[in-house]
Amino acid sequence: MKNKKLYFIHGWGFNSKFWKPLLKILNNEIGDRFETITFDLGFYCNPYYPSIDESQNKKNFFITHSFGYNWLLKNINSFDGLINFCGSASYFSKKSNIRKSINRMIKMFKLDPSYVLNDFFKNSGVQFEKPNKLMDNKLLIDSLYVLRDENLTKIEYKNKAPQQNIFCKDDKIIKIKDLEKLDGDLIVDGDHGFPYKSPRKASKIILNFLKQNNEL
Repeated sequence: MKNKKLYFIHGWGFNSKFWKPLLKILNNEIGDRFETITFDLGFYCNPYYPSIDESQNKKNFFITHSFGYNWLLKNINSFDGLINFCGSASYFSKKSNIRKSINRMIKMFKLDPSYVLNDFFKNSGVQFEKPNKLMDNKLLIDSLYVLRDENLTKIEYKNKAPQQNIFCKDDKIIKIKDLEKLDGDLIVDGDHGFPYKSPRKASKIILNFLKQNNEL
């Protein structure tokens, strides 16, 4: 059994298949050294929360996307490294319009959940097909409230493990101009669905991170 694991946590409106294109590339590159494991947050009624082995000789790294970052901050106490694609611990910046956008999504979701999801996929720049399963509408809308109302920066600042944040120039969901600070963060060409849409570029970022931290 490999003693290094990469855990992947998808964002709002997606499921574990969000990582499929990226994992196909990564497993070819480092599958002999790292075990890759995907969470499924259950937005389509099929949740999967793998147990985290925190034994002394194990190393656990997390790759998150958007809301997956917020979920990690609330639910995972420790890790050895983190790569966060397009996620923020808080949207309470005075200059941010993201909370207003989330409010609009909540109001529309109560009327037409499918419309909100399809519009979200469009603005993420991806063609993501919803599974042929019932959506968990309560979980979806509750997660929007989490994004709108919870400030997780205090938890974020407690993290002492290596971390790389990646934001995208053309992101229509989390616009760079709405973020409070970007010191040390990586800015790349792309939109909100970057890891899904540009898996080779995302894979390169992950590999570079692991190399820089002497894990490869």
